[in-house]
Amino acid sequence: MKILITSHGKHPCPGGVDTYIRTITKVLETRGHTVDLLCFSNIDILPDDSLAKLEQIWYRMKKELGDKVCSVFLENELLRYTHEELLAHFDVSSYDIIHSQFGITSYAAKRVRPDIPLVGTVHGCFYSEGIKGGRVPLGQGDLFRRFDEYAVSCPETVITVSTHLNKDLPLIPQDVHEVVFNAVDTEMFKPRPHKNNPVKIAASGAIYHHKGYDVLIESLIILKQQGLSFEVTIFGDGDGAAKLKRMAAENHLPVIFRGEVSRDILAVELPDFDIFVQPSRLDNFPFSVIEAMACGCVPVGSRVGGIPDQIDHMKNGILFESENVGELAQAIGLLIKDTSLRDRLGRQARIKAVEQFSLDKMGMRLEEVYKKTISKHLLCGAEELFRGKKGSRVSAL
Repeated sequence: MKILITSHGKHPCPGGVDTYIRTITKVLETRGHTVDLLCFSNIDILPDDSLAKLEQIWYRMKKELGDKVCSVFLENELLRYTHEELLAHFDVSSYDIIHSQFGITSYAAKRVRPDIPLVGTVHGCFYSEGIKGGRVPLGQGDLFRRFDEYAVSCPETVITVSTHLNKDLPLIPQDVHEVVFNAVDTEMFKPRPHKNNPVKIAASGAIYHHKGYDVLIESLIILKQQGLSFEVTIFGDGDGAAKLKRMAAENHLPVIFRGEVSRDILAVELPDFDIFVQPSRLDNFPFSVIEAMACGCVPVGSRVGGIPDQIDHMKNGILFESENVGELAQAIGLLIKDTSLRDRLGRQARIKAVEQFSLDKMGMRLEEVYKKTISKHLLCGAEELFRGKKGSRVSAL
């Protein structure tokens, strides 16, 4: 198959969506498919008249709406128009399927190239992340529901990366919904024998409010007061990093902030850690957790989003209630003190990563979804042709 992935931002970039794109590209190319990416980084392909058109749209939106809505909303609206222009000027005629990563790009694909079968992956909820992330002013959250509606209503097949469905997402019809778990390269991320004293704890990901790293820092304060020894490394960066550094310094915590690092570096360093913490207030199916599991780290995660799909409580890790500082401290403290429990859960974490979140499993599921979508698209085209409608791909057969 020839597959076109579309995404609304610039790539490569930090974050789970970029990791997802690189992962499925690797998976699909290994299985013999051709994969290309169309994103904002391709804006140079647009002719001058398209760029001038987009500039006029931006000027008009700023003039008419600039004092009424937040800039984040206007920027996403401009991206929607931009992707319509990209798809209109990028030759997609040879692709078997388009795999969109955002509602914005799904809308553009359906509007500009309805003749190409369309799959869309839902990575999160614009509305929830805007509100909980503090990026959207009070009273303007409902504006972002349109982007979530695009993500659910435009594709012929909607993929979610966990069984969890955010309550703020529009309802996904059962006949178009497929679950395809994220995957990790279990040969790249794998355990390595080590003995740490004190116990080493890791966390990784973009440092934003909804990721809950402040909850981790507060739990570490409790553990220090209890006299427990540990060392913590946080991989990642974001607008919440400065606050975390202040909290750690003021409380004299043994926390190292590494900043943004490549996945190659993570694959080398994660096997040296004993515990991995994902303290999210809001999340979907974080790659960081399954990468740590594949390395034999014991995952400790909040009961939000798809994290319970990854962690089976007290079987391959520990779950705690989001924002419950005391419960998180108790979980980490238990693992620090109980070496045999830590070793057992770490082994089971690796086993689950290999058995359920491998690249092969993800590749097979994606192929199934693509083939099913293409067949459904062709069947719909045949029905339209039978009713005498024009414009179907089938009409060219």
